[in-house]
Amino acid sequence: MAANSDIDAGRFPHLAAYVAVLPQGLDSYTECRSRATLVTSALEGHDIGALAAALPEPLRDLAEHPPLPGAWVPAAHSDALFHALVDLHYPTLEAMLAWTRQRTHRTARSRMYRALTRMTGPKMVLKTSAVVHGMFQRGTHLTATPSEGGLLLRLEHPPYLHYGWNHHSNVGMFEVLVEIAAGAPGRVALLDSQPGFALYSAHWHELG
Repeated sequence: MAANSDIDAGRFPHLAAYVAVLPQGLDSYTECRSRATLVTSALEGHDIGALAAALPEPLRDLAEHPPLPGAWVPAAHSDALFHALVDLHYPTLEAMLAWTRQRTHRTARSRMYRALTRMTGPKMVLKTSAVVHGMFQRGTHLTATPSEGGLLLRLEHPPYLHYGWNHHSNVGMFEVLVEIAAGAPGRVALLDSQPGFALYSAHWHELG
């Protein structure tokens, strides 16, 4: 297990803070898994050698030898790598959100997402996202419920597994999905961020 002392907190403040609150560090919540495609999409466009050299195991091995996109990896490892990339390349919330939007746009070019957004519109895209969530995450839950003029999205997970800037990054992801489906920018807000859940509101205006 990589202890918090194995991490250079000066270089990786978000990563160190994330690992510090996990009950067993990077060995926490092993029943929770993420698709490796989330790892490969995060690594795309970055100098993997420079990143990996600064990371403790097992994150170094994950960065240097990511599994095939369809494989499952520990969610704590995937989230930790996200925080490491944030520390090295996206030091502000605005920069991190721009990166998240860019990653989501790349994913949305896939045939599945193009068909989904064309056929269903933003409300059903977000409702379906709650189902699709299970295709990319195990051990966590996303639910969507109607609210005035939009939807409320609630992400539930074990304490501190998805937390901090990870909660904020979902704002960018949901905004891109709404924008593609509605043909116009959507408004997504993080209403509440707690150790075990995050609550979002999503609103949009459909063109045509």
